[in-house]
Amino acid sequence: MHPALNEVDINYNSFDSIRVNIYVGEHHGADVDSENTGYIFIKMLKQIEGVKKISDLNNLGLLEDIVFTNDRKLADKVDSLCTYKNYVRELAEDEEAEESRMPFIKYGNKRFVWKYTWCHDDYLQMYENIPAKSFNENIANIYSRGSHTTFIAKNMEGLKNLFRIISYANSNFLERNARIPRRLVEENREGLLIGSACLNGEIFNIALTRSDDDLIASMEFYDYIEVQPIENYKHLLKGHDINNMDALEEAIKKIIRCAKAAGKIVVATGDVHNLEPEDLISREIIVNQNVPGKGRHPLARYLRGEAKSNPNNVNIDKLLKKNNYS
Repeated sequence: MHPALNEVDINYNSFDSIRVNIYVGEHHGADVDSENTGYIFIKMLKQIEGVKKISDLNNLGLLEDIVFTNDRKLADKVDSLCTYKNYVRELAEDEEAEESRMPFIKYGNKRFVWKYTWCHDDYLQMYENIPAKSFNENIANIYSRGSHTTFIAKNMEGLKNLFRIISYANSNFLERNARIPRRLVEENREGLLIGSACLNGEIFNIALTRSDDDLIASMEFYDYIEVQPIENYKHLLKGHDINNMDALEEAIKKIIRCAKAAGKIVVATGDVHNLEPEDLISREIIVNQNVPGKGRHPLARYLRGEAKSNPNNVNIDKLLKKNNYS
């Protein structure tokens, strides 16, 4: 048994290159492993050839384009692998189409055209009168968790804009549930008051994870900042999302402190889902059911329910009373 060392040269251009040493510890196949590791490393770098800077790794649209450009095998299956696959269709037999309608022609694939006449490069649109989304917005729509937001209509103009936002969110931007890009909220926020919502809003998450400056900057989007009774957050302790009650109280105090620094109104809200106690059973049924394609509601793991009777405890109590042990 012996270790192995393999040297790999990474060429960025005709002038610059970096030599990487791949070391494999002692075992019988060290030589082969070091060579295979170098080969795999080069292949991985080849797939992302075109990335110019570290921040490019956050641009999933760019990465997707680079992968299909660099890998011919993947380009042949681009229709099933790309994130905008729902917006393309395969050409019918003997059907002719202009190259401008072929989204994958830049990868050498002419078998597909846009499914909708309003789509073109970096412009995914399912309905003519519904705003389009960019490839990056489409990817964010698929993979981003999203944040809750509260909308209150101040007047009829706000009510109209609220209905417009709801329509957009339930059509071209529907992905598992209704979503809306922030830019469309900004374009249609006249007559609306926008609140930071509950613990599923971005403000509470930023308060837990980032600095005061970041929190104050994020509050600029909102008209008012919401805080709620501490009981509304207590289930996070049970799920270990927050370590202890002190950390929870500090997060709420941080939100209030930063809201005042940002010049925002702080509003105490309740995250209320039912007005009457007897309505709670309906909500628990909804939360506890399986939703096709989505699994159970995220709050299902926090349901308390009624304590179930333990027959052993009942029997022991009867025995104690009967025999009157002392």
